[in-house]
Amino acid sequence: MSGGGAHQLQIAAVFALACGLLLCYRLIRPNSRPGVILAFSLLCALVSLCFASTAYLSDDSPRAQVLGSALVGLGVCVGWSVVSLKQADHLWAAEVTFSERAVLRACPYILGTALACNVLSGLLFPVPVLEFYAGAPLRYVPYKLVLLVPETFCVGFSAYVFFKAAGPSVQVRRIRLQNFSFFLGSAFLDAIGLQAIAKACLRVFADWQTRHFLIPVLLKSELVLTALFVGCFVAGIALYYSKDEKDKTMERFARWRRHREVFDRALWSLTGSAYEGHASILAHVAVAADELGRRSEEEERDGLPRAFSTDDHRKAADTVRILILLNSKERFSDRVSPRSLVFSLNRFHNYLLKNPRTASISWRITDGDTHPTHLYSLRSDPIHEPLSKVSNHIFADRSGPNLVAEPQWLQLAAVAAADAGLLGSEWEHRILERRAVKERVLRAYENAKLATQIRRFSERSSIRP
Repeated sequence: MSGGGAHQLQIAAVFALACGLLLCYRLIRPNSRPGVILAFSLLCALVSLCFASTAYLSDDSPRAQVLGSALVGLGVCVGWSVVSLKQADHLWAAEVTFSERAVLRACPYILGTALACNVLSGLLFPVPVLEFYAGAPLRYVPYKLVLLVPETFCVGFSAYVFFKAAGPSVQVRRIRLQNFSFFLGSAFLDAIGLQAIAKACLRVFADWQTRHFLIPVLLKSELVLTALFVGCFVAGIALYYSKDEKDKTMERFARWRRHREVFDRALWSLTGSAYEGHASILAHVAVAADELGRRSEEEERDGLPRAFSTDDHRKAADTVRILILLNSKERFSDRVSPRSLVFSLNRFHNYLLKNPRTASISWRITDGDTHPTHLYSLRSDPIHEPLSKVSNHIFADRSGPNLVAEPQWLQLAAVAAADAGLLGSEWEHRILERRAVKERVLRAYENAKLATQIRRFSERSSIRP
């Protein structure tokens, strides 16, 4: 066995040790998500098997070496794809923006495409991948870079997100420690990628003496970095899945409360360019809501269900304000955009509503010195339904608006926002021209605009009706 094969077996032994540690942790803490711990241990076993399978391929043909190296790349890409998806969906404590989560969700596709290109180029133009001390042709560098550059980017981006989640904004010390452990592990893995790029350049551009002096140093440091990476991630996984449920809930409640304070200040105190040109929209919504409310009262007297209640005016107005906020250029604390703020607030609120303990919490709020206190709870939050509807249609819906089955207050807000150009050309076309909302809602809004124009004309002409 060559020196390169022994190195591959040593790396495989490190991941096999990690698998064993996770299995022992599963036996010691059987209530700490045993299924997930087992999945991570099997993932470590897969990576270990991939490295071990390449230990005896250094004397084979270049194509066989390319396929063996592809197994290692497959294990790394699959493992980091799982980490990226877990980050995107479960990293609640971090101030992770909507766009950052989108990048994390794209990592599996980036890594999969890079691996396919790497294998294809290696099979078309074979290179001695596993002969670590031998020289290599010039095409070896692009063959390695096509995989190592995306890997380094994805791992580095995950490290950046973990570092954000280890900052002082996270209030639970255990969660900060867990995320810092993941950050260190990601940083060590990123260093391995950079080291592999340096090793590829040495094999192509360095002479025999330089290669035989530097490559053993790089291989030993790679082994040390791998052990540190695995150790940090095993520690982070153990901390993550042994957290008390109370710690996680209180952290997310604190995050929701901070988001809600920023959102309230932005929604009710935002002035200047954000509302410029949109002041009349809320007036039109108020007039249209009165008309829809009167018509709904008449239908209720005739025995029909009420389609527009007294609280729906506020919901429609709040929805329009949220859409104005989303179209503004404001930046809040930590340079968070309005889109990220709305996305995160709705995400935290939905999580807390799923927990019976937090969903039933209530407390009294005073609306200023002259207003009486009122009881607030997460279930009865008046802003949550408009926020949730906006999030579902703006962030999740890719097929265009289909609002006929939605409440009339949402249809009214959509008509007002489309008329003001807040939703984009596709929404404007579908809502105002293709009648994606009920006719009565469109008619009520048009009547409101006409009434406003008549009132303005009367004021300018000093005509009293």
